[in-house]
Amino acid sequence: MGTQEQRGSGGGELAGRARLNRLEAVLGALGGALVLALLAHLGHEALTRSSAPRLEARVREVSREPAGFAVQVDLLNGGGRTAQDVQVTGEVTSGGQVVSEATATVPYVPAESRRRVVLVFATDPAGGRLQVRADGYTVP
Repeated sequence: MGTQEQRGSGGGELAGRARLNRLEAVLGALGGALVLALLAHLGHEALTRSSAPRLEARVREVSREPAGFAVQVDLLNGGGRTAQDVQVTGEVTSGGQVVSEATATVPYVPAESRRRVVLVFATDPAGGRLQVRADGYTVP
């Protein structure tokens, strides 16, 4: 009888190992599938992403401050590369003439990101037409 008990407990141990091996296989397959999906996503991003910065400047808010009129500008980079030393210019025009101008330099605008810029004008932008733009940048 002692021999039969050993066989019985050994059989249970083998069944437990088989279940553990199946669980390891399933978890290993799930992990491998996850890694492959991540690599496929990264490859797709690398092949389809624009290689140049795409900069856009948008006026967010205008407020009166002691130094003049502060215009908050959102600088968006919708491209796939970082833009460095971005020159942002704002102009207030009236009757086709530039009444006031302000500039700022943003040191670093990563791909697919936004930076806030404040341009300070001597004259009230409400008295004319306000335009903001990104004039230039370097690519690191």
